Amino acid sequence: MPSSYKIGTSVQNTTETVHRKGEINILGDRNLETIEISSFFPAQEYPFCQYKGFDTNPINYINKIKKWEYEKVTPTFVMTGDVDFNKTVSIESLEYGKDDSTGDIAFTLNLKEYIAVTYATEKKKTSNGKKVKKKNRKITKRLGTKSFVPRRFFDK
Repeated sequence: MPSSYKIGTSVQNTTETVHRKGEINILGDRNLETIEISSFFPAQEYPFCQYKGFDTNPINYINKIKKWEYEKVTPTFVMTGDVDFNKTVSIESLEYGKDDSTGDIAFTLNLKEYIAVTYATEKKKTSNGKKVKKKNRKITKRLGTKSFVPRRFFDK
């Protein structure tokens, strides 16, 4: 479990000044959630570790996160316990380093909720496997059977 975490939420509210009312608040849509976790990757199995038999070379975990970052992988981040955070995320930043001589690597990882953008494309109409062009329709106005000839302003 991370030694500390921060989850950020916000919305896109704006304010406007209305005549004879003053400042009003216009409620907007929510922004993407962020989470910052701080912890360390252990270089040995400590008694307080929840899992046993893990890789005790902490730089391997740092390299894996950096690889995800460079390859634009959007992993699902799950944190349970006193808070439920289960979202697909993008890696925003990673800071890491050694604090002491234990060989452990301390890190701070900033993640942001990721929502994939999808869009639908209109299917092209085909006839017998060939592309069909749309016919442009001209709008004409019938004025009767006689031809319409506009009169000039100065004609009598």
